[in-house]
Amino acid sequence: MSSSRRPYLAGACALALLATLGTIARSQPGELKWLPLEELLNGNIPLTSAVRTRGVLEASPRVPGTMRRYFLTLPFESKAVTVQRRLPIQPVGVVQATFDFDADSLNMREIEVVGSFQVPAEMGGTGGTGQILWFWAYEVPKGEDDGKVDHKPGELAIEDLAERPPTLAKETITVIGQFRGSNLFGDLDAATAPKDAWVLKEGEHAVWVVGKPPKGRGFSLDPGSKSDTRKWLEVTGKLERIGDVLMIRARQVALIARPAPAETE
Repeated sequence: MSSSRRPYLAGACALALLATLGTIARSQPGELKWLPLEELLNGNIPLTSAVRTRGVLEASPRVPGTMRRYFLTLPFESKAVTVQRRLPIQPVGVVQATFDFDADSLNMREIEVVGSFQVPAEMGGTGGTGQILWFWAYEVPKGEDDGKVDHKPGELAIEDLAERPPTLAKETITVIGQFRGSNLFGDLDAATAPKDAWVLKEGEHAVWVVGKPPKGRGFSLDPGSKSDTRKWLEVTGKLERIGDVLMIRARQVALIARPAPAETE
């Protein structure tokens, strides 16, 4: 089954969600509205109906003992947005634990959410309103994927690097992946970070890149900027391992368009 459109819900959790949605649909005034994220960012916030919208997820780092914060941002810079640049969102009800678990793999990917700016009473709401979109359903939009992409001949997937024989550790390789800055989303253990390293990620797998900054002909990415992490790069260099830490010592870094999603059975 293709992963191009799948709710991040399964089994009993999905059944519980359906029952909850039925209750919410009866209690919420008005119909479910589709609203572009641009409208919500510009202050067009409906307070009496449920909404569906789409945007790029930004998740704050995990900090033990604190609630993780989530935001939706536009997949591009829009001059039409004049009020705010990102919309605070929070999961509620039966999807809260599931979304908190999925957030790392969804971080900086486009998702759709269904929710309200007023927390439903069935989910502990008190009727108050605010600027946070409380959502009870989410999914990857049609045409999206699990972050894995097709590779050209000679390109390696990042997830394959750890399985390469030690005798090939100094081989020149080429990988592609999404730029993740200086580990801005906690994809790798920060304690293992080599000096001046940055992160490249594909799917659920990431690797440190050292030796060259994320810039080249016609581009320069900022390792401290989350907005730059929407870019994809091709890195050519040598695979190195120091203890348990795997890294690519880059010789060449090129900016590329996001490759086509990998086909799934």
